[in-house]
Amino acid sequence: MNVVQQFQPTAYLSTKHEHHIATRGLLNDWTRANCRTLCADEASVYLGYKAKSRGIWFSGHNTQFQFRPDRPWKSEADRKAPKYRSPMGEYDAFLPQHPTERDYWDIEKLKASCYQLNGHPCILITEGAFKAIAGCCNNLPTIGLMGTSMGLTAKASDLQGQRYLVPAL
Repeated sequence: MNVVQQFQPTAYLSTKHEHHIATRGLLNDWTRANCRTLCADEASVYLGYKAKSRGIWFSGHNTQFQFRPDRPWKSEADRKAPKYRSPMGEYDAFLPQHPTERDYWDIEKLKASCYQLNGHPCILITEGAFKAIAGCCNNLPTIGLMGTSMGLTAKASDLQGQRYLVPAL
């Protein structure tokens, strides 16, 4: 069993987190499929660095993760404490997990449920997991970028300094 499997979260949201999500109008099956309350130690395992607070963990269909700490903290490189934290290493866009359909993001099935514009299936792209969940729970397939510039690969991971679309896009 690897380290991540040891801390596999259950479908648990604390009362505080349920309330926070409810104030956004999103306390539904979609958030329960994508959001968990994690303690700082569990979040540290997933992030690959020390988490200094418990918080809400977002776990997407494509294993893209993000963490919203209850008490954001500032790292040496940060000008201010970020509201959301992403794991170390490569990243992708956030594809919300459907509460019941495992193959929701299958391309052919997705085409049938997408909004159509001039006969072409369209999906929405937004910034943030909560916004992606909001679109999906309103029957609009929505992909969430983990940050405003995170639709492109990181420069540091490409020796030529090129940036490409992340795999989900």
